[in-house]
Amino acid sequence: MNTLFQNIRLIDPVSSTDKVLNLHIVDGEIAYCDTPSTDIDTTITEVIDGTNLVASPGFIDIHTHLRDPGYTHKETIETGLRAAANGGFTEVVCMPNTNPAIDNGVVVEYLKSKSKEFATKLHISGTITKGREGKIISNMHSLANAGVVMFSDDGGCVSNTEVMKNAIEYAVTNDYLLAQHCEEEDLTNNFGMNEGHLSMKLGLRGYPKVAEELIIERDVRLCDYYRNKDGATCRIHFQHLSSAGSLEIIRR
Repeated sequence: MNTLFQNIRLIDPVSSTDKVLNLHIVDGEIAYCDTPSTDIDTTITEVIDGTNLVASPGFIDIHTHLRDPGYTHKETIETGLRAAANGGFTEVVCMPNTNPAIDNGVVVEYLKSKSKEFATKLHISGTITKGREGKIISNMHSLANAGVVMFSDDGGCVSNTEVMKNAIEYAVTNDYLLAQHCEEEDLTNNFGMNEGHLSMKLGLRGYPKVAEELIIERDVRLCDYYRNKDGATCRIHFQHLSSAGSLEIIRR
């Protein structure tokens, strides 16, 4: 059965389109997309009033947890990618805090082979450090060749400044994208809630916003200092931002 959405709102950032039109789907592909009506065979076409609907390109989520390998009781590649497709996400990036961690080509190939049959495309983040232990940077070159699109120790911060410096230097040389879990963990051990008046009143150890901001400030300065010979800096994505101070550091 084909489908015609009448008067549906189409939003497409690539072409700067935001208008109401008719969208005709034939055999799973867009056959017609314009404001005038098109002749259709109603015997094989379902007509849907699109007045309160929106059509857009598929969404992309660059931070997902598929939990495979090692934690499939929480999520699997199948359940995660099917849920993504059901929500309109056509591409996702899976984080490497698995067991074993995604720090070698074998795990990358395992993920690629298990994700082939699904509508949502899987991209893979490899680790910044071996085993996500924060001690030695992973073989980024090998991981990139295997198909990794980003590097992160998500679930844990690369707290050691020298290790992060080495990762940034290597990333800027090869134009790799890093993604930092922004948390100075010495300040957040055994926290029970956000730090503030209520945490003090309840006698609970709090998570101070400065734990996030310190890591961002450090990494911004490292990226600025360790530019390549052409003056280009490392591409870095800061994860889990929650404070105005964090945004101000990045903006500056």
